[in-house]
Amino acid sequence: MPQGHIRQESISLSARLPFFISTESQPRALRPADAMTLVLGCLLVGLGLFRIGRSGPWEEAGTRLIAYLGSSAGSLWALVYTFGLLFALAVLIAVLAGGRKRRHAARDVVFAALLSVLLSTLLSLVANRAWPYVLPELGLEDPTPRFPVLRVAIVAAVLVASGPHLTRPMRRLGWVTVFLTAFASVGPRYGDPSDAIGAFGIGLVAAGRILLAYGYV
Repeated sequence: MPQGHIRQESISLSARLPFFISTESQPRALRPADAMTLVLGCLLVGLGLFRIGRSGPWEEAGTRLIAYLGSSAGSLWALVYTFGLLFALAVLIAVLAGGRKRRHAARDVVFAALLSVLLSTLLSLVANRAWPYVLPELGLEDPTPRFPVLRVAIVAAVLVASGPHLTRPMRRLGWVTVFLTAFASVGPRYGDPSDAIGAFGIGLVAAGRILLAYGYV
């Protein structure tokens, strides 16, 4: 089969997949929503930092509830927590596989993910004097909560950075994944609720900063 025909079939298949919107060729510009994302993220990071070591009644109640649900459902939270990573990897692979057509999306997602990892690592070293958990579901026993929850920060950063390029159903799935990942981090004690909230803020900061730097339609 000729290479041109194979390439045409590949493009046709990718066009039928309800993953991305077709606006990559439009002019890029700054959006007020990106600035709001950055501000909200900073507030959530500040809240997470302020709540380190301060477990309030709502946090204790939420932690007990999620831990109870996790013990009742066996390894449910571990599966949900892993799915968050798989979702982020799927989005990353999809934008990288898009070639020149998705080069802006690939740049935004990669830079936002890297920035979220950098910020999470720095804050974890400062707050805990320890590295953040990377793959805690693989054999880590009796973990102690750490600020921030790296997985939540990465998934949030990837979703927000890729959001302008994703279809509405994919964005909805992404937000569900982010919040489920945050909940799933509390059950096995990878982090407290405030640690997950702060990590979500880090993801917003990373993605908001990248989108402000490069802009989108």
